[in-house]
Amino acid sequence: PEMARVIGVDSLGFLPVESCGKLAENSSSGFCKGCFTGKYPADPPKSTRRNKFEQQISHGKENGAT
Repeated sequence: PEMARVIGVDSLGFLPVESCGKLAENSSSGFCKGCFTGKYPADPPKSTRRNKFEQQISHGKENGAT
């Protein structure tokens, strides 16, 4: 598969989604399978605000202007 080639391995295996719960058996918070199944315990936000690290740096500050 392409994924194996990209990460440079000879073989690649996957756990069944049903087995993922065993990874957090003793955890009080459990294990979310939403990334694998698309079924999340809560609805994901429809949109999010950008934080200061995602915003473009203004050109005025780069030149010493305020």
